[in-house]
Amino acid sequence: HLLLLHLLLLLFLLLLLLLPLCEVVDSFKKTCPQFFIKDKNNQAVPPTVLTSNEYKQICQFYEEKYWFATLYDTKRRIPVYSAYTYNIIESTDQPFRQGVNWKIEPQLDDKLADREMKQLKPEKEERLWNQAQNKDYTETRQNQTYTRGHVFPQSYAQSNLQKESTFTLTNAAPQIKEINTDWANKVEIPMLKKIKESCDQNSLVYIVTGVVPDDNKWLKIHRNKITINEGLNIPRYFWSAYSCKRKKDNNIESNAYIAEQIIPLSAENLTVNALNQKLRILYKGKKFSVYGKITHK
Repeated sequence: HLLLLHLLLLLFLLLLLLLPLCEVVDSFKKTCPQFFIKDKNNQAVPPTVLTSNEYKQICQFYEEKYWFATLYDTKRRIPVYSAYTYNIIESTDQPFRQGVNWKIEPQLDDKLADREMKQLKPEKEERLWNQAQNKDYTETRQNQTYTRGHVFPQSYAQSNLQKESTFTLTNAAPQIKEINTDWANKVEIPMLKKIKESCDQNSLVYIVTGVVPDDNKWLKIHRNKITINEGLNIPRYFWSAYSCKRKKDNNIESNAYIAEQIIPLSAENLTVNALNQKLRILYKGKKFSVYGKITHK
């Protein structure tokens, strides 16, 4: 009987090892390489993955499919960036239903949880220490309510299911409502117009959108009656970049934007290499590249 028990235990451990890769992953390149630009050997090249323990790689899984990828900062409870693709032919202007529920990533707080993003009841959200929860945004602070600023914007998504997948708090960072609207008008809409005008419609456009934290600006949060003063970071900058095959000659085209999160919002349009140089300074000297080691002008 003891031998049988040992065999059953070994079988159980083996089954755990054989379970499919979860949503919080060890490697973007292994689990969801489709969202990243490819090198000459057709290998995925993600943006720089910051290596401290608070940074987690998430292949965003919803309704049995991966929709985009996010590097998430569990210390500041905001993304570093989300990476996604856009196809001009598949772009859709179909109306999107309002009132989509914001979801969370179960595996950030429980490695054995289901890999699919979920909406939780408030009492269960209370247990989430490594990520934002809805009430962190809905509380009014000094007469100012912070919106959940999409990093991968739902306006760039290519189906209603993908739009729904963007409504996860691991794809959001605090933005004042006016700044959220300005970011859409001064960056998201002009960038999408450039993509549609310049990029080959038969090829994928690779897009990365991210934020730079401001370590002096935080929202207090509450967990199990404990107040955390440095709870939810309010980013100093939002940035975005795209890379595609150019329509007219099949050469690579890329472009980028960055904007400090102040009113009125002033967005800077720059090259990807110039964005990389700025981000290396803003990320405190860390070597950061939006498209890995691939050089963009």
